Amino acid sequence: CGQDADLVYKHDLIDKYGTLHKAGSPVILTSTQPSNYQYYTDTDGQYDNYQLRSQYLAEQKAGH
Repeated sequence: CGQDADLVYKHDLIDKYGTLHKAGSPVILTSTQPSNYQYYTDTDGQYDNYQLRSQYLAEQKAGH
């Protein structure tokens, strides 16, 4: 629960600096990386563009 969440981008995304982040690429936050618990209990939407790497890979394998 307390370990860092292994996050990737859900979709291709251009950040506020103009950098393109491809879907499935690792999320490197300038702030502290959230724990799995923080990711799952997020209520303000700050992690909406991310998902767990394991979930992303499972969806890719299933063809979603």
